[in-house]
Amino acid sequence: MIDLDELDRINRAGDRYGHITPGKVAELIAEVRRLREDKARLDAGCILTTDYDEFGDRHFTERRGLNLRQMIDNAMALAAKDQS
Repeated sequence: MIDLDELDRINRAGDRYGHITPGKVAELIAEVRRLREDKARLDAGCILTTDYDEFGDRHFTERRGLNLRQMIDNAMALAAKDQS
């Protein structure tokens, strides 16, 4: 897996063939950082949900120990099934 330091070295060294521009490398570095933050959030295994009771009062529930990736995949599969 390529790391951010390696991308930075590529950026500083330049691309002798003209395929990788400094702007593109900076964009890739920013995207890798965002994706790693998203990964950390998904791997945290906890989520805060909002539920409403029969009186319309809002309640927050913290749920831990979840496989958020699997839950998202299941929800997406159900949504796709509902649309077909």
